Amino acid sequence: MNNSLGSIYGFRYKGVYQYGYDYLENLQKENNWTSAEYENAINGMLAAGKTFPVVVREDGTVLMDGTGHPMRQRYNYQNTNGEGSWTTTFQGGDAIYEDINHDGQINELDIVYLGNSLPKVNGGFNFTFHYGKWSLKARFMYRFGNKVVNLARQNLEKMFNTFNQCATVNYRWRKDGDVTPIPRAMYNTSYNFQPSDRYVEDGGFVRFQNLQISYNFDKKVISKWGLNQLQVHASMNNLAVWTKYSGVDPEISPQGYGVAADASQTPRSRQFTLSLNVGF
Repeated sequence: MNNSLGSIYGFRYKGVYQYGYDYLENLQKENNWTSAEYENAINGMLAAGKTFPVVVREDGTVLMDGTGHPMRQRYNYQNTNGEGSWTTTFQGGDAIYEDINHDGQINELDIVYLGNSLPKVNGGFNFTFHYGKWSLKARFMYRFGNKVVNLARQNLEKMFNTFNQCATVNYRWRKDGDVTPIPRAMYNTSYNFQPSDRYVEDGGFVRFQNLQISYNFDKKVISKWGLNQLQVHASMNNLAVWTKYSGVDPEISPQGYGVAADASQTPRSRQFTLSLNVGF
């Protein structure tokens, strides 16, 4: 709502829970803390940058329940048609999604605007150089201010099935204390690859679209061969692209009413052409 076509929505991704809920419970038993001591200990660890699947207030402190235990963060999403509801508690190694309203649940109320697929500016520029009989032309194109959904990365890092995965999943969360941006593996069931800004990337780029080099032979020289024109051209397309996008090609446009989504498209190939123009 209130945004133009091509808008992208999802959760805000905040990393991976370093520790599970059981880790906190075991600490409490080992130290025999009172409720106040327990709460202070958790707040101290949160302030130190450690993460747990517990409900955190807007001020960054833990919310305790009536029994003196930290409230558990839950994934509680239900489709708008009332079907497909899924309620579960987060574990260590699960993805951290920002609880926008701090109600202890990750659901449709936590979905936010993540950017737009339409660029704020796009265009191109050219350079032409002449030196004697030589001529060089270079053409560039650019696009800035747009976002791309990297579906290819989502599929290669979700660890949901037996399909091939990206090498980055070797660094996934495995045990309490692991610090990694890759959640734990969960075969055939997972909420760790939900649409979020984890997969929404800057689609801006500058592309070296074309380079053309030509040489015109001197007419005095070629007249001896019975010619009045002789030109050699070398043309190279798609030489390089400069971008922050992690996929194979950032030049992806929205289709119809949708968003710009990279579903493992084939990258653009480099092309080289050599031509000879002869005039009699």
